[in-house]
Amino acid sequence: MRVFAFRKIMLLRPDVLGIAMGFLGEIFVFIITLAGITSGQRGAFIDLFEVLFIGYRVGLAGLIAGILWGFLYGYALGFGIAYFYVFLVKRKIDCEKKPLIDLDFEAGPVSIIQEGAGANPYTLAIVANPVIYIPAENRFEEDPAIRDEALFTKAALRCLKSIAENDLLRLPEISSRLKIVAVYDKNIAENDTHALCEAFERITNVIAPREDLNRVDSYLKDRGVTADVVFVISGSEELTRSSARFSEEAPDNLSGKEFQLSGHFAASPMLRRHPLTANLPGVAAISAWDDRLKTPMHEFAHAMSSVQNGAILDEYDDRIFSSLEFAVNKSSRGSATDPVPALFAKYGLTGEEPTPYYSDRQRRDKEANWTSYVPEKRSPHVSCTMDLAYYDDEFDRLIFDFMYDRIMAKMERSTA
Repeated sequence: MRVFAFRKIMLLRPDVLGIAMGFLGEIFVFIITLAGITSGQRGAFIDLFEVLFIGYRVGLAGLIAGILWGFLYGYALGFGIAYFYVFLVKRKIDCEKKPLIDLDFEAGPVSIIQEGAGANPYTLAIVANPVIYIPAENRFEEDPAIRDEALFTKAALRCLKSIAENDLLRLPEISSRLKIVAVYDKNIAENDTHALCEAFERITNVIAPREDLNRVDSYLKDRGVTADVVFVISGSEELTRSSARFSEEAPDNLSGKEFQLSGHFAASPMLRRHPLTANLPGVAAISAWDDRLKTPMHEFAHAMSSVQNGAILDEYDDRIFSSLEFAVNKSSRGSATDPVPALFAKYGLTGEEPTPYYSDRQRRDKEANWTSYVPEKRSPHVSCTMDLAYYDDEFDRLIFDFMYDRIMAKMERSTA
């Protein structure tokens, strides 16, 4: 399926312009006729009206007929002008349209949207989910996305637009080197091997990646794709809330760049790494019915982070899971009555002076009994992408810098 990009244009609706011109026509006839009645003089327009308008004459009855004919002539003129304009614009569009993406799955299940840079680029895979696993019933059902290429393409485009509009991923040093592939394989069966998503049992409307990320990783590698982050598109009409699972990284992976982060659970800095590769990619299950541009980037932040080297968490929830080694963007007080520390954390790559990041002490939309606190937003008028977004959203400074360093470290493997 080929998707085109078009220059923004303004179209005239023939019916709307026709009605507008019709009203102008009847007003014009009314004014000219009324002037003739009051002055007792005929003019060129009145002579023309008598030729064009059946039943028209200077007088009350003729005025009514003239108003009707004025509207009809005006409507026809406006409709004709707009119709001709639209015709010319469409011809121009057809000449200027440029292919945006060309998802061709006739030759195979994998379509490369952007090649990326280097031999082993940082890779995002956008995948149509073949099968959904329902744990409560221990059964599998076909995902509607695998039989509706148009639905999958629409959701994939929304993910790409979310990336293009994000102030981190649209940076030239990232966007130009990022590899993006789409996977759409209709030749599947309803079994465990092809179920990349599952119903999240604790919340009834959530579509989640399979808990065992090996299933997603194996599915892609069987089709020649190695990814860092995976968006699995689901067309389920019941499970319409997206979710993600973190990347899994080995503690003994000493590749990449070391960083330090202090201020969370210990006074001394934590030393962790942005490794070149992960054992298993982070996976986000994206509902095709969620049309918010925020969702793909919100889930991307979860999926690109890891339990072992720093997890990016939801900020609209008070919980911090004990299984996490540490969270990048959330910390906890002993009690809800304890003051929020002014300094949230210090973060920086090893060898560089750590940067201080302050806490958000103005979270008035949260419950009074919450003990968690988060980094300060870049602007008090813009929500953090990991929190509830009331208007615009963006990553706060700590999340932005952490994600930037992590992505750039992984991109260096192509030049290593």
